[in-house]
Amino acid sequence: MIDEYSFAIIGKKYVADGDVKMQRIKAVREFGTDLQYAISSEEVPDENILILWNKFNDKEIKNNQKKFNHDTDVLLERFLKRIADKIRAEQEKGNLDVKTFFKIYIDDPFTFYNDGSKDFFVILKRIYTVYKITGIIPTIMEGNFLLETRKEDLAEDVEKTIEEIVTEPKPTEGYATRFNGIIEAVEREHFHNKAADLIDRDYFRRFFSSIELMMDYAPDNLVEEKVPKTKDDEEEPQIPFIDLYIQYQNGKSGMDCSYDMNKASPNTWYVRAREFEKNIWYAEYMNAYYDEVVGTGLVMGKIKEKMFDYLSMYKKRVRAATYNMGNPRKGVYDIYAEVDYIRSIVDVDRCAITCYKHYRDLKNSKSKEEFEKLLKKYGVKESDIDIGFVNTVKEN
Repeated sequence: MIDEYSFAIIGKKYVADGDVKMQRIKAVREFGTDLQYAISSEEVPDENILILWNKFNDKEIKNNQKKFNHDTDVLLERFLKRIADKIRAEQEKGNLDVKTFFKIYIDDPFTFYNDGSKDFFVILKRIYTVYKITGIIPTIMEGNFLLETRKEDLAEDVEKTIEEIVTEPKPTEGYATRFNGIIEAVEREHFHNKAADLIDRDYFRRFFSSIELMMDYAPDNLVEEKVPKTKDDEEEPQIPFIDLYIQYQNGKSGMDCSYDMNKASPNTWYVRAREFEKNIWYAEYMNAYYDEVVGTGLVMGKIKEKMFDYLSMYKKRVRAATYNMGNPRKGVYDIYAEVDYIRSIVDVDRCAITCYKHYRDLKNSKSKEEFEKLLKKYGVKESDIDIGFVNTVKEN
């Protein structure tokens, strides 16, 4: 079952000559298998998973920094801010104990070595960042150094209090007496877990606060070194590329984006945007900026040409998954895996939104007879492509 309150940060090796999307799909599937085997039967949605790719060569690292202003810490913090915003939204609804059912899984602490850094300080800093921004104590699946309190570690006075609670007088007559032993066992387990959880939370608060103090006292030479610039490097952009790209997807013109990108030509902007969409980091940024792009149309060349085919496929897949499995997201995941020009999960719905807008504009611009003739030309019926009923699609 998909758990919308579960998130994950995992590390994977990047293969330069491999298919970018298939690398991500494989990584997500492997993580899901590991999670279900080791910890939980719940499934973390693809859009809630951040992959920190590693094993780039120096040229690739420099290229990602230079062209797309890629920065691992910026990406990580943006993903964590999305989680924090979701927690805050739930709290505003009255779910004050919301942090107890939010989960952040980290496959391995060395995932945070992703960009070639060999400094152990980086691991501490980034795990601390997870806690500082979200308030969630992460679950580390392998190599967990955050030791949790075991039942046998509870202090004697805590054990005594738990026993006093669970051994309070219970009914001595009727059917209820059959269950007294079971009730005591369940209560004992519950209070043991509750006590251990409270102790852990207090310990981890102090642990992460200690890391923060250590970072405040750390000398300047512990700060990570950036790739040194050369005379051939471009001037730093006025606005970071990823911020410009999100603005572009939300309606800012390519001409304005190109101007803000060091007053480059519009063609330079479009070429750079297309390069980014094929880059291994694209899907990770879309997951990090999910709230900024979900429900908006996808700005991509030649979508009109794919309009009828895409809408027909989208409606068929999502509706079939909804009716047969009760899960419309299954249809979305299938489309993401199969359609080559869809390069992130959130883009599946966004492409449908754009196609649907083109479809309505086209319908409104033609007479009924002209429109029916056009549908016949493409071999589709209006009922095949009208996705107005699909609740995963929002209008701009």
